[in-house]
Amino acid sequence: MPDRRRIVALLLPVLLVVGLVAVPARPAAAATTLSCVEYLLGAVICSSPDAPAALTYTTYDPTGQATTPGSYAFLDEAGAVVTTYEGLRDGSATGLVIHKSDSAGTSQAAVYDLVQAGDLFEWRKADDCWVRYAVTEVKADPAGTAPRKHLAIEWMTYAFTGCTGAIAANTAASFAWGPLPDLGGTSLTAPVRHGPFQLVPADWSGSVEVPETYPSPGYSATSPVLTTDLAEARKLPYWRDPALPPGSRLARATSGYVTDPIYGYSATYRGAESDVTIWAYHAAYRGAPEETSWLDGRGVYETRIIAGRPAAVMYSPADTNYDPLFPVTVWVYDPATEALYWVLGENKRLLGSNVDAVIAIARSLFEPPNAP
Repeated sequence: MPDRRRIVALLLPVLLVVGLVAVPARPAAAATTLSCVEYLLGAVICSSPDAPAALTYTTYDPTGQATTPGSYAFLDEAGAVVTTYEGLRDGSATGLVIHKSDSAGTSQAAVYDLVQAGDLFEWRKADDCWVRYAVTEVKADPAGTAPRKHLAIEWMTYAFTGCTGAIAANTAASFAWGPLPDLGGTSLTAPVRHGPFQLVPADWSGSVEVPETYPSPGYSATSPVLTTDLAEARKLPYWRDPALPPGSRLARATSGYVTDPIYGYSATYRGAESDVTIWAYHAAYRGAPEETSWLDGRGVYETRIIAGRPAAVMYSPADTNYDPLFPVTVWVYDPATEALYWVLGENKRLLGSNVDAVIAIARSLFEPPNAP
């Protein structure tokens, strides 16, 4: 698959030659909070976009019943209680039963009764021990007199260096419901895993997760393609059409050549405001550690959620290290196909801190007329 650092290093001198030094700096895209509307559908706590509701809990219930205020339990597919921190973040935890009153005995039913599929929340024990989950289904409330919530969940992001082994029954933790901050850049203090992405602070020397390798479903080199015909390009593995400004055209699409992914495609588009390259490939190598500060701080690497999928972005914040020529890049992982979509901006509208413009292109890959 393409090497992202090599592409950035190659593109910077090219962009200097074409005379884009005078591109004015734009304000950095908001990177401190997620969109309340997009990620917490309809919850009233979204009226305070910078203040997620952090609810304190002090009892991890090994019975899985959570019948007392301040208690909760994570469950696996069989309905058994997850007993280790590793189980909270390796996919074992697929359910949550939580009392609707926090550890102070205060009812939080107004929050829990508004939870919908698609919402995110964060369970946090410490700054280097937490997991963010997406709600996949709101189950019927457990029977009995104790007011509890039952949710189907899947992990989205976690920090892992601060907790291992068994979860004690008196483990205090908080549940944050509301907009959650994006992560990365110079503010990251401990490694985090976000879908297939692993972000580590600059110059991190501590432990990291070992990347995983997954078999590819095929090999593009067995049937190479080089075309400018959109109809032919649409037959390539993982193909999706981006939404681009009028006048944009497919300059070339390739698959199966040396510089292409093992399985997938590369597509370059040209237009007055839309020079962009998109790679789509099977994410065979996941979790490789990536530092969150690039090229002496000129660029930062951060988490995002785009079209409901784990994503990462790279851009140059509008601060003292701002680089107007920095190529903005967005990666979106599609769990349904195990494909990674990589969108690279290549003209002045898609450089520097203009991350929102490239995010819009990446998001369009998962909107109609494309498949969900």
